[in-house]
Amino acid sequence: MDLHEEIGGLVAPLLHRTLFVCVSEPVAAAEEILPHIPDHLRHLVAMEKSGVLLASGPFLEAGQVGLRAMMIIRAKDFAEARRIVGEETLHKLGLRRFTIEEWQLNQGRISVQIDFSDQKGGLDAG
Repeated sequence: MDLHEEIGGLVAPLLHRTLFVCVSEPVAAAEEILPHIPDHLRHLVAMEKSGVLLASGPFLEAGQVGLRAMMIIRAKDFAEARRIVGEETLHKLGLRRFTIEEWQLNQGRISVQIDFSDQKGGLDAG
């Protein structure tokens, strides 16, 4: 087997899921953004509950919550991803700007733990 065949065999079973990664950063002062944070957080939870938002959160700077953030969006194409991200509260108000990259998820693992006895669960225990 040559190298290209070996690589092809290793790549074939991968997930190959297309997602969209948004990196967002503020363009307004913190005091201008702060009053809109509750609506921003509610909007992100609504995106999560609808299945559009796979993950989101701020980048850390020296162990502290930073100003930049990332969202991973499920969308059928780049145009839909741009529309979804543009509707996010702080982007819509022009308080943050964003970039979007199309991304292919191939490898990784997520563990889910569910205890039936008390109906509690969690992710990636450990």
